[in-house]
Amino acid sequence: MAKDRDLKNRLAVVAPALLEKDDWLQPLLSMDPSDLAGNLAKELFQVGEPALGAIQTGHVRAAVNWISLGFYCDQSATRLSLGDAGTFRASKYRYRTKYLLETLSSVNKAASELALTQEILGYLDSVRQLTKLAPAVGEIDRGVRKFLNRNPQVCLKSILVRIDSLFMIGHQGDHVGSTDAISTYPVEELAEGASYLVHCIDEEIGIKETHFRHIPENQIAKGVFDKLIIKACKIRRYAEAEILIDAFNYQCVKSGRETIIAAPFPEFEKSIRLGYIQNLQARDQNRFMRDLAVQRGAVSVYSVADQFFDRLHDRVVKRVDNPVTRYTFRLPDVPPIRNMFSTDEITVEEDVYLREIGDFELVSQEELKNFTFPNGLTLFDLSKVHRLFMFLARLAMKQLGPMLKDEPVLAFRSLVPVFKEEVLKGLLEWCVKRDQVEPVLEYLSHRPGMGGVYDMQYRPLVYADNHYMVPLHIAGMTNWYRNVARDEAIG
Repeated sequence: MAKDRDLKNRLAVVAPALLEKDDWLQPLLSMDPSDLAGNLAKELFQVGEPALGAIQTGHVRAAVNWISLGFYCDQSATRLSLGDAGTFRASKYRYRTKYLLETLSSVNKAASELALTQEILGYLDSVRQLTKLAPAVGEIDRGVRKFLNRNPQVCLKSILVRIDSLFMIGHQGDHVGSTDAISTYPVEELAEGASYLVHCIDEEIGIKETHFRHIPENQIAKGVFDKLIIKACKIRRYAEAEILIDAFNYQCVKSGRETIIAAPFPEFEKSIRLGYIQNLQARDQNRFMRDLAVQRGAVSVYSVADQFFDRLHDRVVKRVDNPVTRYTFRLPDVPPIRNMFSTDEITVEEDVYLREIGDFELVSQEELKNFTFPNGLTLFDLSKVHRLFMFLARLAMKQLGPMLKDEPVLAFRSLVPVFKEEVLKGLLEWCVKRDQVEPVLEYLSHRPGMGGVYDMQYRPLVYADNHYMVPLHIAGMTNWYRNVARDEAIG
């Protein structure tokens, strides 16, 4: 950040005496708020960050000073800055709330002198109510991390295997059951929880290729990792509530023993539900169009994979007994097979996914066709890669899906293959040019130490030490290239 845009440096020019005080409130009240706000107009959007840093280091007075400065100058801009920085999110402090609550209490005491509006007071009250739940969430988070640290060699692959199996069977979730039952959560939410676990593994332990080798299949079958993923989902739900309050003006209200996260007004919630319903209707329409296209003779990845499985089963599915018994899946390296993944002809499944992108981004099919990423890849290049993963996932589902009930140990052991880097790159060359393979893997892969927010539905592959762990059903059944397109600001 340029020096002239730094809030503290600018404040040293505008009001140097303020920085010499331990408590800024009374000196602030003697200043002209309009004049001060005008002099800090270009820097005030930063106020959330120094307040966040002060709370993280236990300097409550400094945090209150920055927040008071912001609210005194411009309450609306400061509210946005605090939300953008996540200053009042307990998750930013690993759910240790002592300094955060002290800061909120001090700001509340100064509310009348700062002439805080009802909107700001409501926001602070919502933050305070939600923060009271944070210690319980922190206890869950610490328990999760302890489990991961106790089982560093097996957790990563076990988590991916379990989520991949749920994608394979088309797990839906009923939304109304117990929050301790995996059947309550939709698979997308379970994937978010699992993504948080992978983030914790990367942060606490570090991801290594040795984590790709073994899994305790019996524990997965008994639901041990279901419980772990559910705990992660609860942590993610708390983080989602923080974002709803910060970014969308949701309210946190205490009602008896329940804490409710409510939309700012009923119409807002209704509009979200309407959008969700319309999205489901669009997907149903796309599926109907897919089935109709198949009936009319259009090429279907699933239909071709099913025929491939039935006719060439012994060539593509192989039971391997060493070092452990498992099933592996192979594609014969012959021109007809390669051509299936390199052809520009769009399959009906790809057409559905591309239509989803067009509907989501409000762009035409022609605009989709002409869209090119900075590295030269197109959405249609990525769709060929997706075609490959769809095909492999379909083969795996045909073999392993029926086994989940009667032979879950063998099914879990056979899910999520691990590829040497050169092998996977060679396979991807069936879909795209050699110089495009590396960019594709950059889009698709999570690598150790990447940082930031991780989502396996964006980056389903996990890389370490020249190996890739590939959950086929996540990679083949998630519209990950819609997410890539959104990140690249298509349209």
